[in-house]
Amino acid sequence: MGSAKALAKEIVMSRKAVNRLYENKAQLNSISMHLGESVAIARTVGHLSKSAEVMKLVNNLMKAPQMAATMQEFSKEMIKEEAIVEGADDEEELEEIRARLARVRS
Repeated sequence: MGSAKALAKEIVMSRKAVNRLYENKAQLNSISMHLGESVAIARTVGHLSKSAEVMKLVNNLMKAPQMAATMQEFSKEMIKEEAIVEGADDEEELEEIRARLARVRS
């Protein structure tokens, strides 16, 4: 009977040990997930800082105010060009009308 009692105690202790192992495993998995999340956040921060660096460099290269002034100047030149082309087209039409009138009068 004593050996059965000792065996029962061993079984209970073994079950408790197994339960503790499961708890420890769950805690280790949780820690692993948190570490993975921390690594992912660190990578993201690194990528964002590199991205910000690249954006600063691009901004320095672009020099936005000068680019805007150049674009406005280009727009004005395009408007002038359009007016000149329209004037030339109107002049051609007038020449054509004069030529037809001259033919009709003759």
